[in-house]
Amino acid sequence: MSNNLHNKIGTSIFHVTTVLLMIFFFTPAQAQNPLNDNRLRGLDLSAAKKITFSPNNELAAGLTVLHENKGTSSVIKVWGIKKKRLLHEFRVSGQAHAIEFSPDSSAIVTASGTGNLAWATTIRNWNLASGTGKTLGACIGSVRQFSFSHDGGKVAVLTDFAGFFEKTAMLDATGTTCICQIKAWRLDGEDDELSINITHPLPLDRWLPTWLPLEEKAKAKLTEDTLLTAPIQMRFSMDDQQIIATTAIGTSVAYDSQTGKILKHANLSSMNLFESILMLAIYQAPATATKLRIDFAPIGRTISFERGEDFWWQSGNDKERSFKVDGENYVSRIKDVEKATNPATLLGLKPKTNLTKLDSFEHPAGKVKIHREPTGIQFQLIIENEKTAREPIEIGSVQWTPPVVRANR
Repeated sequence: MSNNLHNKIGTSIFHVTTVLLMIFFFTPAQAQNPLNDNRLRGLDLSAAKKITFSPNNELAAGLTVLHENKGTSSVIKVWGIKKKRLLHEFRVSGQAHAIEFSPDSSAIVTASGTGNLAWATTIRNWNLASGTGKTLGACIGSVRQFSFSHDGGKVAVLTDFAGFFEKTAMLDATGTTCICQIKAWRLDGEDDELSINITHPLPLDRWLPTWLPLEEKAKAKLTEDTLLTAPIQMRFSMDDQQIIATTAIGTSVAYDSQTGKILKHANLSSMNLFESILMLAIYQAPATATKLRIDFAPIGRTISFERGEDFWWQSGNDKERSFKVDGENYVSRIKDVEKATNPATLLGLKPKTNLTKLDSFEHPAGKVKIHREPTGIQFQLIIENEKTAREPIEIGSVQWTPPVVRANR
């Protein structure tokens, strides 16, 4: 393998790592794997994996893969945290590999694979009140992420990067050289599934035969274009009308959540709305400000940040992550790993854009308008489509402490 290929792969890995670190700050605690969490004490977790907590912190769920003479099967267990007892035990065929609670903690969705290397994946919804399960549909590849709509009515899945067997299966199933899929269903199963096949930009004959000798240049191009195409994260827009997919290098593509049609491309903000507000707030905080408070209206979330003598901003609830402005760069530090980025680039703007005079920017959720006052910034979201043009929605505000005092005229 040439040095050039090594460098390209190394650069690609760097892109993946840094983007994952950036989005980790806003990953819900229940999405992590808290095996050492004190809340799990007293529960029989033998052989359980993928432990996750419900959003209301009253339940925990995990899965166990069983290998028997008749084939592989899995058990999904749900425990009550307070009473330390097993509440549900659901059994499915195949190898379960992903589990997630619904936003209201009333249900869980699971993914389990069967067939050749378990890449034929079935998605099920389990009602915890009745203890019954329902198959929502199927996808190809292991599930990288579940994402629920804000109204709680839909769930979307993003499949992982595809190896040869998944590529072959996707080609047979879809007739296209897909590298992954996004699918979505209503949890009540009342409408047809949404299926988005994300295809690879290279010709078929340069993509499928992974075990045959390929030119080093073609291999490098394969790695590079995969990062430009394959999403590592997706989410519903604030109004649930779009599914926004983000790639490893930070570019975003928005799809209509009903039809799967591509709506907007990568010259948009690659950050979610809260991240955008945080970055602009820290970048434009006046020199006299020692504290700032961000009120994120859509979910009623308020987070306060304080600036230390070393100029790093930190949330009182999280000491492992901090942020500051260094010249023109916005710098994030997560577990002592620093990343400096031009903030205009993160917002999909030209690098030399003057953010202190920025009055709006395009986001996959819509146009974000910025209003400035001496004591802070207000943000509004304008959602427009072919049928309707809605009034601005208040999505957030930032207050400085102490406020900037106007000079006497």
